[in-house]
Amino acid sequence: MIRITLLFVILLTAFSCKRQDKFTISGELEGIENEKVYLLKFIDGERRPVDSVYMDGNKFSFTGSVDVPQFYHIGFEERVLTIEIFMENSDIEVISSRRNLSEARVTGSSVHDEYNRFRLQLINVELDINDVVNDMEYLRRWGHYEEAERMKVELHEPLLEERLEFLQEFVKANNSSHVGAFVLYFHLMYELDTEELENMLGGFDHTVAESPYLKAVEWELEKRERVAPGNPLIDFTLEDSEGNPVSLSSFAGNGYLILDFTASWSDSCREALPGLQKVYSEFSDRGLDVVSVSLENNREDWLEFIKQEGQDWNYLTDMKQWNSPAAEAYLVRSIPHWVLIDPEGKIVYNGLDSVEKLYDELKRLL
Repeated sequence: MIRITLLFVILLTAFSCKRQDKFTISGELEGIENEKVYLLKFIDGERRPVDSVYMDGNKFSFTGSVDVPQFYHIGFEERVLTIEIFMENSDIEVISSRRNLSEARVTGSSVHDEYNRFRLQLINVELDINDVVNDMEYLRRWGHYEEAERMKVELHEPLLEERLEFLQEFVKANNSSHVGAFVLYFHLMYELDTEELENMLGGFDHTVAESPYLKAVEWELEKRERVAPGNPLIDFTLEDSEGNPVSLSSFAGNGYLILDFTASWSDSCREALPGLQKVYSEFSDRGLDVVSVSLENNREDWLEFIKQEGQDWNYLTDMKQWNSPAAEAYLVRSIPHWVLIDPEGKIVYNGLDSVEKLYDELKRLL
């Protein structure tokens, strides 16, 4: 009898320690009733709906599973704010009010608890940054541009460095954590150069190797390698202003080529245009050409821009704005973004961000 009882206890303990293979989310919201609720998965930098339900009064529930802990949002049809959840396979409870969605109480996920501790630390780090930004905007509004610039150099930039250091230290200290993997992906992937990013990625423990966020960082590094100096250009075909398909490679081989990622709706691109025209005018007689890839979504506005501001070079687009495969191939995160290609069709620089740098490099080469 004793042996049977002991065996029962062992089996019961083993069963109770078995990891859950699904999650349940039970939500209760004060002040919100009978709305459609969305479960949003954070994929490729975007929140995409993966499930939806209608509330029963002020309550809702979701059921599903995740292979590894991942970052989700709960969104509502009539509201901009969402509720963040770092999901794992467990029983999760969400309690909030209509006025306080961003501060919802989420319990039942130990990974979310870890993420919440990080979030509170980051908020404390960013408080001073936000105060300085507000002060700078106030000074600029009243015309005190020199004081605002001095504040930017003396206060804002050092605080940004402190924020960066905090994030890096957090990742290093949490290299066996799915939250640490998410922080590297979401907060640092575009802030670090290739060597720094490789080192941070290499410091992670094998226990989080299946994290989709670490895989995203690996893919980012692969894409960076493809557009590194010395590699051949990545060809693409887009339409010109007359609707004709034109490939990038058709411009290569005659001299240096500037690939100009721009947009008619971008003030910064319009401000940079005279400088780019000056560069083109000075070096075009030595074989320099320019191809502008416009990140557009309105063809009429684009054609009007070319008519009014267009220069003596080719303009191409696919009307996909930031979703353009051409922009993704060259890792365009902001515009203007310039790529310099040599006469052999190889990349010299990718991501030059000022006309001055572009001019200096062409002067050195030509």
